[in-house]
Amino acid sequence: MILDFLGRALSLLSVPLTLVMIFSMIRMVKKEQRARMRTNIIGIIMAPMTLLINVIFLNRAMPGFLSVFFVGGFVAVFGLGFGLAWGQTAKLYEKDEQLVVKRSIAHLVFWGFSYAITQLLAAVATTGFVAGGLATMLFSAGSTVGTNVNMLVRYQKLKTREG
Repeated sequence: MILDFLGRALSLLSVPLTLVMIFSMIRMVKKEQRARMRTNIIGIIMAPMTLLINVIFLNRAMPGFLSVFFVGGFVAVFGLGFGLAWGQTAKLYEKDEQLVVKRSIAHLVFWGFSYAITQLLAAVATTGFVAGGLATMLFSAGSTVGTNVNMLVRYQKLKTREG
C-alpha cells in the first residue's frame, strides 16, 4: 500500500518534470546542429531503456507476459516503421565542411506527450488505462529507434560519399 502510494506520487511529480524536459529538448532540436553519430546512438539506447524502466515500475498494468509481448511487439514494430519513415523529415546536409541536421519537433512532441500521459495514468487511472499508456510508449520508443536508425544510415551514406 505504501509502495503503491509512493509510486503514484512519483508518477504525478514526474509529469511536470517531463514537460519541462521536453520543452527544453524542443528548443534545442529546432536549431540547426552538427550531425553526430553518437547523438543517434544515444537515442537508440535510451528509448528502449526508458521504456523498460516504465514497464518495470508499471508492471501492474500488464495482464500477462505473452499478451504484452505479442501486442507490445506489434506496436513497437509499427512504431519502428513509422520512425524509419519519419526520419526522412530531418534535413541532413553539408555546411561549412560539416554535416548538419535540422530535425522536425513533431516526433519529440508525440514522445513527450505519450510519456507524460503514461505517468499521469499510472498515478490516477485503472490498470487498463495504464496499459494503453504503455502502448503509446511502445510505439514512441519504436519510432525513436526508427528515426535514429534512419539518421545513422543517412549520415553514413553522406560520410562515405564525402570521404
